[in-house]
Amino acid sequence: MVKWTEDTTYKFVQEYIKHECLYNCKAPRYKIKGARDTALVRISEAMNIPGFGSKEVYTKIRNLKSTYAQEAKKIKQSTKSGAGTDDVYIPQIKWFKLLDDALNDVNIQCRDSGSNMQLDSQHEQLDGEEPSTSQRNQSAEINNPDAQCG
Repeated sequence: MVKWTEDTTYKFVQEYIKHECLYNCKAPRYKIKGARDTALVRISEAMNIPGFGSKEVYTKIRNLKSTYAQEAKKIKQSTKSGAGTDDVYIPQIKWFKLLDDALNDVNIQCRDSGSNMQLDSQHEQLDGEEPSTSQRNQSAEINNPDAQCG
């Protein structure tokens, strides 16, 4: 695949942050794999790049989050070093601020939360037990992955 321009990556980040179920642990559809899969497909479609499917979207997100974490670490280290405000590291990546604005609040909320892996035990019921309203609603969401996640 051809190296992306800053503008293409910026567009990708814009599409990514539209889908909170991919990064916000407090989003209602965060734990629903079907919703996350649908979000990946929608990002792929929005990017309209031949050969860039949901697997490539997933990989790109992981790579961007890795780069984001490296840049955030540089900022943190430069502020800890006792440097003056003029010496604080400022990322030169065009999309950094956009992603930072979206992830910053979420990171604080989700830091100690669990993973986004679906727990099958949440959906298991005792024999003869009627599912609760929340279980029926969550089941409906799982069976309707096309619903927008964020």
